[in-house]
Amino acid sequence: MAGQKPQIPRSHLPDDVMLEILTRLSVKSLLRFRCICKSWNSNITNPYFIATHLKKNKDRLLYTAFIEKQRCLGVCDEGYNKILEIGIPIPLSYGLIQFAGSRNGLICVVVEHCFGYSYGQPDRVYLWNYSTRKLKTLPSTGLSTSNFAWNSYGFVYDSENDDYKIVRTILDSWMGSQAPWKAEVYSLGSDSWRRINNIDLPFMRPDVRVSYRPNTSAYRPTDYLSPFFGGSLHWLVVKREEENYEQKISHSHMIMSFDVSNEKFRESELPPRLSDEIESGHDLAKLCDYKGKLGLFILTYADGGCQSYISIWVMMDYGVAESWTKSVVVQFHKRVRFFGFTEDGGLVIRKLSDLSDTNFVIRPETSSKKLVVVEPNSRDKILCIGSLFCVTSWKESLVPLCGTNVISWDPEIEYFKSWFQS
Repeated sequence: MAGQKPQIPRSHLPDDVMLEILTRLSVKSLLRFRCICKSWNSNITNPYFIATHLKKNKDRLLYTAFIEKQRCLGVCDEGYNKILEIGIPIPLSYGLIQFAGSRNGLICVVVEHCFGYSYGQPDRVYLWNYSTRKLKTLPSTGLSTSNFAWNSYGFVYDSENDDYKIVRTILDSWMGSQAPWKAEVYSLGSDSWRRINNIDLPFMRPDVRVSYRPNTSAYRPTDYLSPFFGGSLHWLVVKREEENYEQKISHSHMIMSFDVSNEKFRESELPPRLSDEIESGHDLAKLCDYKGKLGLFILTYADGGCQSYISIWVMMDYGVAESWTKSVVVQFHKRVRFFGFTEDGGLVIRKLSDLSDTNFVIRPETSSKKLVVVEPNSRDKILCIGSLFCVTSWKESLVPLCGTNVISWDPEIEYFKSWFQS
């Protein structure tokens, strides 16, 4: 995203002032200004301008939901009020739509057949920049799988190589013994997939059966939003060890990470206190981005599902296992469902009851361990969203999608309205 500072066409304003004004405008306005003349078009597509514009844009809460029989993407402002809600321009008839993440305004969309299983069919992967109305269909992956292969994706921006990458990890035979484990990486720069060979991880040894279920709960897999810290993607992995001679089975959790620059996997153990809390029983455990730090979210139901306990552990010093600290403990006197975090650490949850299901944003205060009121008169901030699926952060962006299989998409065109409703 590097580049030289663009030269602004002459006007009665100094170049620096004009540049400052332009970098604060919306993408929609800037796209219109590209038509003024060649020099304006050249300046607005300049990598330096794109990077400067991106830095000045605020992070927004992005969510996906199922509204009026179509999968929608929405954006909320700082007060969690909806400012955008549109249909996703991908046919729903193909399969289940999941998000692998959002980086610098680009959204990675994965269309799978059923909750992470391939069923022998290839997933379809897209990169989408809603701001510029560009949608890119990625080439088919090169790895073949059996009918019951577990897939997981991660989407990152590799700043060292100035490239956007998608990491796909695959475990054939979900709970099978000595399952063949594979991985591949897509590079936007080369517009191609490349297999990762010579994967060397201690837990991938013949006497260990690995249940590779990153970010899963006891009842369903969750979203693909794998946290990215220190140049690496992170997954929570369940290791299932079986001692045949004593007929014993043990489960343990560890963190698997992938360095996107040197494209190497590594594993790290959890500290005993954190490991003990996970192993004592939970309904959902997943790694997350909590206030700019690597976190581990744990949700446990009690009293027949009538009580919900949430704890959030945070790695205060990245890479130091001993720095894991329990930062948040919250209790609800009803069953809740978790969707994600806001940029400032607010929990996006749904309180489940017999009468209605309502989405809320709450802020757990780390010092008093109590809920902080978002709106004093209403206790919690209610998100008036339908069937919510997941939330993440997103910002407007001019980052281009180039190469083959890129289409321009306008949500106001009736053709697309009927297409993504199909």
